Amino acid sequence: MNSMQLTTTPMVATGMGVHRSPADTFAAFVDPALTKRFWINDSTGPLEPDTTVTWSFNASGAQAEVVVRRFDPGKRLVFDWGPTDTKFTVDIEFAPWRGAGCYVHITEVGFTGDADQLAAHATDSTSGFTLVLCSLKALLEHDLELGAVRDRDPSASGKD
Repeated sequence: MNSMQLTTTPMVATGMGVHRSPADTFAAFVDPALTKRFWINDSTGPLEPDTTVTWSFNASGAQAEVVVRRFDPGKRLVFDWGPTDTKFTVDIEFAPWRGAGCYVHITEVGFTGDADQLAAHATDSTSGFTLVLCSLKALLEHDLELGAVRDRDPSASGKD
């Protein structure tokens, strides 16, 4: 097999329109009562300026420390997260879209490793954040909890 080389470090980039205001959409990411309905299993607290919380996920034992770096309600949320030895930066932008709606754009950077590891992380995170956005959209537009993030991992436990 031919050896492949990356010329730049991959990054995650995905987005989706949500027919809810930027303020409501932003609130869904920072209020754990809402975030637990479409993404995480639990949180030690809400995301606020200059806070650090721990999120747990439905996969057995999976946790991430979340350090808020930028907090602009209804506009932008930036946080670092990941295992203790490696942190990734997630940047979520909330832009007005189609009248009263919101376009959510998510990027993630900071991957390390060889080319195979970088490509695997970028692919996994892109699909994960896409599921997060689909689940967010279903919740905010239809009050429907898809369970798509939880059900992505066959070993995950959670509500049925």
